Amino acid sequence: MAEGYGLSEASCASARSFPEAPRPHSVGQCPPYQQMRVVRAGADGSWEDVPAGGESGLLGISGPTVFRGYVTGRGENGHVLRCRR
Repeated sequence: MAEGYGLSEASCASARSFPEAPRPHSVGQCPPYQQMRVVRAGADGSWEDVPAGGESGLLGISGPTVFRGYVTGRGENGHVLRCRR
């Protein structure tokens, strides 16, 4: 059995544990094509990395499998996508 973390917006598998390489207090390792970091969001929308050691924050995930936004309608040229920054 393996433990992991995923969400549909990032192709379901963003981190996974490996029994032969345990990482206590972690959901595991992310694939080589994804990056993760724990951040604190400022009132102005900026992100600041949270230092390791137990402080909580928001999980930021980026990579080629993370979706760009939500389809919010249909225009004359096809679907309208509300992209994330």
